[in-house]
Amino acid sequence: MKTSRVFWGVLFVAAGGLLLLLKLDIVTFEVGSYWRFWPVLIVLWGIAILTGVRALKIAAAVIAALYIALLLYEGAAWSVGDRNDWQTSEQKFVENADTSVHQVSFHFASGAGKFHIMDTCASLLDAEVSSNVGEYDFHSSTSDGRRDIHMDMSSRHGGWGLRAGKNRVDVSLNPSPVWDLAFDIGAAQLDLDLSRFLIDNLDIHSGAGEVKVTLGNRGGESRVNVKAGASSIVIRVPESAGCEADVQSALSSKRLEGMKKDEQSGKYRSENFASAARKIHITIQAGVSSVSVQRY
Repeated sequence: MKTSRVFWGVLFVAAGGLLLLLKLDIVTFEVGSYWRFWPVLIVLWGIAILTGVRALKIAAAVIAALYIALLLYEGAAWSVGDRNDWQTSEQKFVENADTSVHQVSFHFASGAGKFHIMDTCASLLDAEVSSNVGEYDFHSSTSDGRRDIHMDMSSRHGGWGLRAGKNRVDVSLNPSPVWDLAFDIGAAQLDLDLSRFLIDNLDIHSGAGEVKVTLGNRGGESRVNVKAGASSIVIRVPESAGCEADVQSALSSKRLEGMKKDEQSGKYRSENFASAARKIHITIQAGVSSVSVQRY
């Protein structure tokens, strides 16, 4: 039997069975942070390719399929709706603007949910939370004109990993300072419209779900680093910006618009990369994902 048939067969059976259990509300269980171990898929697939042993290839396909089924189940659990026995809490965090602050780093950590940056604000940062799975902790510090802001889920209800819940966070940023952004999330939808901001570094660690990022023309150079398990990754960059992409993936499809592979470095570059004043460097490490870099 072909390895691909084993992979898709196990995936459909496992995912279908888990989703059926979810719909019937027969079983719930906690998986914690298993999604962080998605690089194991790449290791297993690499070993199977190097050895050429058919049994290892089949084993790698089965493990990958089961892993993806769990990720799909976790993501689907969040679309079922709110549980009546979990109280939804609303939180609002405001970090006041300071003209002496020119560089800001924002570190965000959470599990599953929907997380957005879509708008600007007069303060340094505004965040609105609607969640019934736990509450967020928010703190910041300032040193030598740099502000470090941390926001993470400090408390959560037990067993929330695969149970239907609500966890939405909407963030607005001040467009004046230079931003370093870091997101450490689970099975989530992450939508970041950063076209109006000065972005120095953007780091995303995601288990499963959707990652959408839009970058603008502001600034000289931006560096984007994405590590994802089973995700749909879309990064939009302006046509006027020079773009370089290094995509490392085991079982991923990729579409890189207007970019050609440099055989010496193995990276993909736009034709205007060398001459453009604005440069965007993208590094993506993905397990089983769809990767797209779009020009607009």
